[in-house]
Amino acid sequence: MAGSISSYTFRVSDGRYEEALSLFREMKSSVEELGAKSARLLYAAVAGEATDTMVFTVEHASASDAGAAADKAWAKQTTLALSHKATEANSPISLVFAGVYENVDL
Repeated sequence: MAGSISSYTFRVSDGRYEEALSLFREMKSSVEELGAKSARLLYAAVAGEATDTMVFTVEHASASDAGAAADKAWAKQTTLALSHKATEANSPISLVFAGVYENVDL
């Protein structure tokens, strides 16, 4: 089964958990509107140095589908505004790591 998963690890600012959840909900709606198969938010409760981080994952059927969704995303003002909101200095979240993973059939 082919597939592409983009993964974004974030730290949530102290005392801003609810704001972060609201932002993640906006992000989920946005990527699903752009054609993602699914979007999930995971919490790393016990993960060594990654403890207390949140991982937002976005799944597409293929890398080409992910690329097409990205092209559509950057052409939309609402997506650009959401990206700015998530990365500005006073955002409730800060990006730690991002990666794109392709499914490997075993």
